[in-house]
Amino acid sequence: MNTKQMDMFMKHFDRYFEQTDCTVLHPVAEGPYHVDVLLYKPTEKYPFWKLVTMGASDYKMPKVQNTIAMRNEYIMFVDK
Repeated sequence: MNTKQMDMFMKHFDRYFEQTDCTVLHPVAEGPYHVDVLLYKPTEKYPFWKLVTMGASDYKMPKVQNTIAMRNEYIMFVDK
C-alpha cells in the first residue's frame, strides 16, 4: 500500500466510524511489507474499540476453491 492508498483507506474508516482520531500502531517488521493497525476508541454511537489492519492486503492469500478473496484487510470490534 502506498501513502496515497493509506490516506484514502484511513479516510474511508474515518467516514464510516464517524471519527478522525485514530491511532496508527506501527509494528517493527522486516521484509518488503508490514501491516499497521488503525485503532479507534469507543464513542457514544459506537461503544466499542475498532481495530483495522492496513497493509495486510499487500500479502496475496493462497488460492482457495470457490472464493474471490485473494487480498484481505481485517476488522475487529472489541467491547470497551
